[in-house]
This record gives sequence, C-alpha cells and structure tokens, in this order.
Amino acid sequence: MRTFGKSIAALGAATAAVIGLSSTSAAAADNPIWMDVRPAFTKHCNDTNTAIYDKLFVQSCVVDNGAGYAQAVLIVSNQTASSITMDVEVESFSTIYEDPLNCPRRTVTPGKQIACVAPTERVGRGKDVRVWHHIRANGDFGQTVAYDYKMK
Repeated sequence: MRTFGKSIAALGAATAAVIGLSSTSAAAADNPIWMDVRPAFTKHCNDTNTAIYDKLFVQSCVVDNGAGYAQAVLIVSNQTASSITMDVEVESFSTIYEDPLNCPRRTVTPGKQIACVAPTERVGRGKDVRVWHHIRANGDFGQTVAYDYKMK
C-alpha cells in the first residue's frame, strides 16, 4: 500500500509538470509525439490515475492555453521493474481532431514518466472537448482512459 501511495504521488507530481502550449506552439505537429514531462501553462486531467498494470499508471489530460487552443496529453508513469512497450491512440470525437491519431510505439523504461502529446489545435473558448486515450501495453489487452473538459 505504501508503494502504491508513492506511485500515485509521483504521478500526481508528474501531472503537475505536464507540457505547455501557446497559440504558436512548437508542439503543433501532424502526429502525436512522446516528450519528457515539463511544466505546463494550464492543464486539466481526469481525477484518477489508472493502473494499466501493477505500478504502470496513466492519466488523460487536456492542455488549454486560455486562448481557445487545446492539446490532448497522456501521462505515463512506469513504476514497474521492467520496460514496457506502449501503443497509444488518441481520439477526440472531432472535438479537437477530426480523425484518431497514434503516438509512435514507445518503450518506457522503469522509473520513467513521459507524455504522449498530440498536436495543438484551435477549438475555441467555451467548447466542450472529449479526449480518449486507447492504450495497449506490451501488446496485451487495451484499456481506455478518458477526459471531458470545457475550454476556458
């Protein structure tokens, strides 16, 4: 129980340090990319840290720059003793992206916290945004984490 609590606290700390974006973000690319977790301007995440495996935690987030631009982010915290290969699909039901996007396959080493960062898109202030992250770890069964958010 003590290790689980530490893992949740570590993921919470990582969540507090996600990525930032601006209306001219360099992260605005055609496809999602993996990045180290960095400080954010304004990010909003689901309340639960979902465990895909014992000690492998994920959290679905939306970065909102306050000017109507949104970016879907999945934070991954591998607190296991093994490397884990991740496949992630990002879906927003046309609230941010017209079509599902895929983060490139990535192996996450033990103790690593990284983020799958989708492109920055203009959605407008006050719009409802829905983000789903479909995740497969080590080729096993998939799991979906989701977050619904109203843009500021």
